[in-house]
Amino acid sequence: KTVLRHASPCAPRSGPCGFDSLAPIFQAEFERAKADRRAIEERWLMDLRQFKGRYDPDTLKRIGARSKAFAKRTQTKVRTANARMMDLLFPSGGDRNYLITHTPNPTLPPVKLKALLKEMATALGLESPKQLDKKMVHEAVVDVAQKSAEAMMATIDDQLAEARYKRECKRVIASGNLYGTGVLKGPLVERKERTYYAVDKATGKWKISSEQYSAPFVEYTPLWRFYPDMSATDIEECRYVYEQHRMTRAAMVALSRRKSFDGQAIRDHIEANPDGCSTQDYVDTELLALGDRDAVRMIDAGLYDVLERWGWVTGRQLADAGVDVPADRFYEDFFCNAWVLPSDGKVLKLSINPLPGQRYPYHIYYLEQDETNIFGEGYATLLREDQIMLNTALRMMLDNAAKTSGPIYERNVRLMSPSSRSDNDMYPGKIIDRDGESPEMPALRVHQVDSRVNELSGIIDLFETYMDEDSTLPRYMTGSNPTDGAAATMGGLSMLMSASSIVLKDSVV
Repeated sequence: KTVLRHASPCAPRSGPCGFDSLAPIFQAEFERAKADRRAIEERWLMDLRQFKGRYDPDTLKRIGARSKAFAKRTQTKVRTANARMMDLLFPSGGDRNYLITHTPNPTLPPVKLKALLKEMATALGLESPKQLDKKMVHEAVVDVAQKSAEAMMATIDDQLAEARYKRECKRVIASGNLYGTGVLKGPLVERKERTYYAVDKATGKWKISSEQYSAPFVEYTPLWRFYPDMSATDIEECRYVYEQHRMTRAAMVALSRRKSFDGQAIRDHIEANPDGCSTQDYVDTELLALGDRDAVRMIDAGLYDVLERWGWVTGRQLADAGVDVPADRFYEDFFCNAWVLPSDGKVLKLSINPLPGQRYPYHIYYLEQDETNIFGEGYATLLREDQIMLNTALRMMLDNAAKTSGPIYERNVRLMSPSSRSDNDMYPGKIIDRDGESPEMPALRVHQVDSRVNELSGIIDLFETYMDEDSTLPRYMTGSNPTDGAAATMGGLSMLMSASSIVLKDSVV
């Protein structure tokens, strides 16, 4: 049995045991989370269509043969917000967006302080460190603390660069601005292998060497694979959070080699499903269609579905799974991390209290947090009505322009010869043969449709202004050249640009 310790309840799995009894519980939770999230997925699909400039099938059916133009203003607003936020969070020129410094009255560990005082006394030729001036000691401690802070920043810079922190944050921000929610996972620790060239002491020649080391990592978690407890409105209130991993065979093999996983269960799963074991859900089908890949099959594509669960498990459930839980702690909840093969009902790993002092490793960025939902609202949702009105006005203008680009001809075919009836082409100098007897009746009439392009263009400008106001991202932020108002001058434009960043700074904080 795996023992649950009272002082630090942490029991990583190290081989097969009764953890599989938890698999049905976890699978039921995951299916409930999927069902509860379905309405949100529909909204995300609408957001993605709006960003890509695609109409949904019902709208296309209503439009029929008329103009299907789509003004991609939502995409412009989202990309503008992404660029502005990245500029705020990651200043150009390599400047740090964080600072580590010593406290006004720093302290050192006793051993390190004693060594420092002894070194100072020896350098000054004093018999005892007690003879040192207090101000001098304070300055020396401050200097050591500052050097330690600088060394710590250098180490952090190296770790952030290796983890590609900026790239992952960019993807989180893009997700948050589009869908309203961006998820960053980490920092967690992973084992990596480093390959380098070194001189062989025996032969004196260069050779390839490798070593394993631990390093922190952070990664962007796509919303489509993120399934929290939908009964909560904040991640800290969730009873569980699931992340669905879609892994290749190579990734599964690498997972089987990790000591904390049930490697034999993973290998058996790969052998039983050599072409992969992945289910294609409704969302997967819709995303493939939006990406012009509607003919691609996810099933038998060499991918495997694995669930990663973070959340609470009762003491009774752990005891039933083979963990040695004292009877007086059955009523308690323990925070656990579990990995599950949903198709086989296998628990590949179970860690109790894997992150002491911390709960969920997910950090959520909201553009506009909804108090009724754990997921927020992005620019696509906030600008939905404005985008619909803008598209409607644009289609009306183009349809009107198409109808008024030339006259409409009315032909009296009873007054024409058979050869003229079959000729529908119109061009200057054309001769129309006539057979009719009524000279007062024309064989051809010309009708001119009135143009409403100017009026419709004004409506489009009005809805453009609505989008500027509702998004708080005016057009001059994307390079539009204003000719009136405060934005028409260099000083006025500078003030407006500073003011427009206030809302983005609020989202960043």
